[in-house]
Amino acid sequence: MLKFIQDIDASLGKTLTIKPPMRISGLYIESNNSEVANADSIDDFGDIILNLQSKPIVGCDLAVFNDITNIFKGKPTWSKGANDSGPSGAGYASCDIAVIIPFSFPNIPNALNIDEKTEFHLTWRPDKAYNGTLSIYAIQSFNPESFIPFLLNVPETGDGRITMHSPMHNTYLAFVTPRNAADMVTVEKDKVAWLNAYASELLRFSEIEARIEAGALTRFLLDFADTGIITDVLSDNVQIHVDHGAAGTSTSYFIA
Repeated sequence: MLKFIQDIDASLGKTLTIKPPMRISGLYIESNNSEVANADSIDDFGDIILNLQSKPIVGCDLAVFNDITNIFKGKPTWSKGANDSGPSGAGYASCDIAVIIPFSFPNIPNALNIDEKTEFHLTWRPDKAYNGTLSIYAIQSFNPESFIPFLLNVPETGDGRITMHSPMHNTYLAFVTPRNAADMVTVEKDKVAWLNAYASELLRFSEIEARIEAGALTRFLLDFADTGIITDVLSDNVQIHVDHGAAGTSTSYFIA
């Protein structure tokens, strides 16, 4: 069940408090009247930061949740209209957005318990967003709070082999944007080889596993608890190596 939190101006920075006592399995963010300049990419629309009890648990661009929603829920909305289609007219394009920031996942149900003593803040930092409204909803849940998921992004730039280290213990999921689909990916968990495949194969495999029938992922999923046993996530060190065929950047979004 959705509970409305607040509308915010997509073009302005804003911090709001998510306060009503409730258990929430995620946030739903929607807009059908926002826009960017014709030359701008919707993927640079803006950034979301979530702070729980003064600790950042999410800090990344909103576009990341297009693929995350597609993998776990199916059919997100993340599209830019034709040039001059925006409410402001010439020079601007409309943006339709509907994504979920999850705190609960298929193998390990979970919810954040937000009570009167909990400090939970959402900060919106627009990038290319020019106009419109973002509507913020809480997804209410009956699940208990089993863990607090932290989402952190780690970009690495260079040629040859680059390594992205998960910044926290107990990595549960990783969403990886490779420099190029032809690059080889090797994953190590506590210094033991866990996976070795080309990025193109991992992207296709993630699409099949998530039953994605239309469109294509730009990030593949690594699930370190695919058995559904939460103790499988226990780890001290997760590393993702990508053999870049040329100079460029790969990025991992770790949920730990």
